Amino acid sequence: MSTFPGVLGGERFARILLQLRLRVAGAARSAAAEARSWTRRDAWTKESLRAMAAAARRRPGRVALAVGALAAIVAVPAMLLTSGDPPGVSTAEVRGGVFRVSIVEAGTLQALRSVTYASAIQSNQAKIVALAPEGKLVQKGDLLILFDSAPFEEEIRRSQAQLAQAQADLAKAREDSKLQVIQNQEDLAVARQKVEHSDLELKDVQEGKGRVREEEAAAAVANAERDLQKAVGALEDLKPLLAEGFITKQELERADQVVARARDELTLAQRRRDSLVKFSRPLELSQARSEATLTKESLRQLESAADYRLQQKKAAVAAAESRIEEAASKLALARQQLARTEVRADVPGIVVYRDVYFGSEQRKPQVGDQVWANQPLLILPDISKMVVETRVRETDIHKVGRNQGVKVRVQAYPDLRLTGVVTLVGTLAQEEKDRRGAKFFGVTIQLDGSEPRLRPGMTAQVEIAVEERPRALYVPLPAVFEREGRSVCYLVRRGRLQAQDVVTGPSNQDFVVIEKGLREGDRVALRDPEAPPTDFGSMTSP
Repeated sequence: MSTFPGVLGGERFARILLQLRLRVAGAARSAAAEARSWTRRDAWTKESLRAMAAAARRRPGRVALAVGALAAIVAVPAMLLTSGDPPGVSTAEVRGGVFRVSIVEAGTLQALRSVTYASAIQSNQAKIVALAPEGKLVQKGDLLILFDSAPFEEEIRRSQAQLAQAQADLAKAREDSKLQVIQNQEDLAVARQKVEHSDLELKDVQEGKGRVREEEAAAAVANAERDLQKAVGALEDLKPLLAEGFITKQELERADQVVARARDELTLAQRRRDSLVKFSRPLELSQARSEATLTKESLRQLESAADYRLQQKKAAVAAAESRIEEAASKLALARQQLARTEVRADVPGIVVYRDVYFGSEQRKPQVGDQVWANQPLLILPDISKMVVETRVRETDIHKVGRNQGVKVRVQAYPDLRLTGVVTLVGTLAQEEKDRRGAKFFGVTIQLDGSEPRLRPGMTAQVEIAVEERPRALYVPLPAVFEREGRSVCYLVRRGRLQAQDVVTGPSNQDFVVIEKGLREGDRVALRDPEAPPTDFGSMTSP
């Protein structure tokens, strides 16, 4: 441990030296000059004092006064050194107790949430007819802005009339659609009956009466052939009888006539059969097939036409329903716009107007202005929940984290004590504008509870609690000095300063914890004794 003499100086010591100089100035200027050489710090040694005594013995008359002056000069600081603190050096006591580490910064009150209000009415149909006064404290549900409701009331009446007409059109369209369904059912039933009839007629021609007539014609030919064969046989049987005289020639001629008639009947039957098979039957089949095809095509066309007419009726119903939806939508929109003519506060707060551009002019809104949708008109800070926006130096930001307790004082209300917690610590450093190189981080503190007197923009002081020790030794920050990487305090011992290595702990804005090296009650210097001494001026008398 090194030892340093106390630094000579200070107002008290200067007054003493001045008195001494005045006493010896008239009679011993040269002695005082000699005595001044002994006032230097490097002259305070045993050898120097012995030399001074020898000189006094050689020149007792001349040196006596100088020795007396020097003795007085030496005696005064000796008295001071043995009496307590070194002269000219401020000291402080090492204290023990609760030590709190906190960060104290200035900040500004802001609302936790600010609600911006604008027109929600479409386009620029919103005309202001009333505004809450700026600066007014409003509560939740209070009217902030009132727009002209006349255009929307007229739109409601017009939309209601359109809706009623559309509803009547829908009722008629639905009735027409029902009637069309019935008509289609009747027409299609008749057409299907015709198709069924033509199918049966075709089948009858193919397998019924047509085949019967064909068979009848064939049977008639067969009968005619048998009759002819029978007549020819009878004629042949009569011819021998005529030669024998059993019959007359007239009887033979009659038999020959019968053969001729039978042959004619056969020819006629054959012609009828051939006509039926070759002409009549194919014609009937063709007509029956054509009729069946025609009725089927008619049914298909009728089904298509019926479906088309029904779709038209359904389209009319859909159009009427669409008009109803459109009219109902217009009515709902008009009612919504009417409801939006009243803008009310969602939260309690103070009315603040926004600057708005009206053409090339920027000003605050006023009654009579026509404003656009979503054009901000006023802000309502929610003063029920307030925050303090502050900033912390880069060197201290590591001490700050979320949910740390904070004490808050408001400049406008010095007696008001508030508390809060850190809710946000900025992630990007910002540079101090006035101090190049100094950086800080933004910190947000939310206040506990609510205080109706608080207003956005008020100045506040925040004390962020970082650490608390129930028992610690601490000294003022100026009492600790750095020496070659070591922390040093200068202890006061018998009016002298002794360098003492210390181990420091956490610090706040005024004090630093001493972990090791000092005891409670010690006194330490607040100024570096190794710094150049203060120049107290000449020792010569005025």
